Amino acid sequence: LEDIGIKKGASISDIDFRYAEQKLRLSLDDVVWTAIRHTGCRITVDIDESEGSPEILKERTPANIIASRDAQIVSVNVLMGHLVKLVNDGVKKGDVIISGIYSDDKGNIRTVHSIGNITGIYNESVVFTQNFNCIERNPTGFSKQRNYFEMFGFRIPLFIKDELPPDYEYTENTSHFSLMKNELPFGIVKTEYIEYQDYDVVYSEEQAEKLLMDKIIRYENNFMNDIEILEKDIQKNIFDDHIDYIVNYRLKGEIGISEDVFTGKPD
Repeated sequence: LEDIGIKKGASISDIDFRYAEQKLRLSLDDVVWTAIRHTGCRITVDIDESEGSPEILKERTPANIIASRDAQIVSVNVLMGHLVKLVNDGVKKGDVIISGIYSDDKGNIRTVHSIGNITGIYNESVVFTQNFNCIERNPTGFSKQRNYFEMFGFRIPLFIKDELPPDYEYTENTSHFSLMKNELPFGIVKTEYIEYQDYDVVYSEEQAEKLLMDKIIRYENNFMNDIEILEKDIQKNIFDDHIDYIVNYRLKGEIGISEDVFTGKPD
C-alpha cells in the first residue's frame, strides 16, 4: 500500500483514492476489482481475486465409454466417469455413454479413465453360405511317424530319412526322462505327419442345410458365449449352386467400448 501512497501518518486529504485503486488493481495479477474507502481516519481496502481457469486434475489416460453399435440401453454400472446416457435411452454407434471429462463439486475439470459396464439390446444379421459342390481337404488315413532323441534342446534323429506326404498336418509329443521325480533335460520326441488330400464333394440340399446349422451352432458357441439371444429368425435362400441362411438376431449384451478422449482411438 505504501507504493500507492497509503502509509501510516499520511494525510487523508493528500490521497487520490481513484488513482490508488487503479494502481493497486494493475499491480496485482490476480485482482480484478478494487475499492478503497475511508471513514474518518480509517482506510479500508476491498479486493476481488480472479478464480482463474479451472484446475484440470489428471489421472490415467482419459477415456470415454462409447457405444459399439446401435442399441437400446437396458442397464448401466458406472465405476468411474460421468454417465451421460440413461437406461432405456437409444444410442447410435460411437455415442458417448460414460464421459471421461466432467466437473467435480469444486468446479475443477476432472479427466478420468471411464470404467463401467453397459448392457444393451440390439439387432445383428449374419449370413452363412454352403455350396453344393465343394473341394474339401480330408485325411487319407495314412500317416508317417518320426522319433527323435532330444538333449538340451538338440534333436538326434532315430529314423532313416524318407519322403514325406505332399500335404500333411504335423503333431508332436515330447516325453522327458525323470530322476527322483525331477524332469531331466532330455527325452524322446514323437512326431507324426498325417497325410491330407483334396476331394470333390457333392452335397444334397438336405446335407447342405445340416452343414449350415452346424455352422450357426459353432458361430454362436464361439462368438456369443457372453450374449443372450432374445430372438432368432432364419431366412433361407436357395440358389443353383449354394444355399444362404440369413440369421437375424435380437441380442442382449455388452455394448460399451473404451475410447481415448483426445485421439478417438480404442483404448
